[in-house]
Amino acid sequence: MKLKYIAVILGTMVSSCKLFTFLKESRKETLIYNYERCIPNINDNYIFLETHFEDNQIRNFILDLGSPINVVFDDSSFKNSSLNQKKISLDNTKSADGLKMKREYLRWGKISTCLFSIDNSYMSSLTRNDMYSCNRINGIWGAEVFSPYLKGKRNKILLINMQDTTLTILDTLPEISSWIKLDAKFTALSQIKVKVQINDILEELFFDTGFSGDIMLTTEKYKKIDHTATNNRNERIIYGQISSSLSGTKHDTAYSKYCSLKLNQNLVHDSISLFTTRSVIVSALGMGVIKRYNVLVDYQHQKLYLQPNLSYTPSPPSFFHSKGFRAKLINESKIEIINITSDSKAELAGLHVGDEIISINEISSQQDDKCRVVEMFDAIDSTKNTNKMIIKRQGKIMEIII
Repeated sequence: MKLKYIAVILGTMVSSCKLFTFLKESRKETLIYNYERCIPNINDNYIFLETHFEDNQIRNFILDLGSPINVVFDDSSFKNSSLNQKKISLDNTKSADGLKMKREYLRWGKISTCLFSIDNSYMSSLTRNDMYSCNRINGIWGAEVFSPYLKGKRNKILLINMQDTTLTILDTLPEISSWIKLDAKFTALSQIKVKVQINDILEELFFDTGFSGDIMLTTEKYKKIDHTATNNRNERIIYGQISSSLSGTKHDTAYSKYCSLKLNQNLVHDSISLFTTRSVIVSALGMGVIKRYNVLVDYQHQKLYLQPNLSYTPSPPSFFHSKGFRAKLINESKIEIINITSDSKAELAGLHVGDEIISINEISSQQDDKCRVVEMFDAIDSTKNTNKMIIKRQGKIMEIII
């Protein structure tokens, strides 16, 4: 795949020997498309594709159009005989949140999804630091699947229909009279940059289905945005564990504010959440906004179209969000508070990052399906301020009213 060659050459400095090995192995790949509609699983603002490996293992990859390449996340739960032989290592790689990463290209055999299959696959492998057990991300399907060439008819058109939750690969454009073309340009790696206005300031954002939030900005761009229209809303500071689809989780501090967003003269939104950390190196438009639209990505002519998702309705505030904290199932054993928003009800009630949740309103965490318990906690009525939480902190059992 030509796109993969460019990604390696531009993204890293490799020896001629490594590059020769890489090109030789990559040419053995065969990509076969399925033109039937595919039904993904959309959860936590990610588009999950069930991915089948040769040894009958099934992994959950996300569709990440912000990534130029495909990535397999290697973790302790994934044992594959192809890992016995390392093919090529690339060192100078950074994730969108600025974390340096080492990746290896390995032979994975046949891999298939409901959208496509790859014979003799040769894909990047990364070790991702992810302690969370529910909706675990096992890999990324990037732009190279749909745009293996720089441009032209050998590339594909991807229809993301959020209205009926389907994905479809096309060879020709459908009727587009009801679609709105965005001011977008495609990079040499087939990443998409969209021109938008944030609080009436022109910015350029990567179109990133691998980012679950609304808008992620570099610190420089975050500071530049004029917050005059949102002076009545305090900046939110979130501390604890911050996660990203590529690098996993790390301790950090995030900053967030609300803004207005104009994608087009006819596509305007208020109360869009800006997000940044000190290490973010990429500005992106994420699934928090993208899910409000059906998306048509024309990799043949390098055009991006949106159509309002008529089935979209804003989700009611969840319990965790309303109280200002997040909780996750850690290593399949305990449900733990991973981050807290400053001056939130959670902080004022006395909750700490790292507290283990034993129960909330008599809903016990000591159940077999702990992922379901996390969902039950988050579905608790967020308007009540008399919720009883039993937590464990440093071996001590405590009661918190929130």
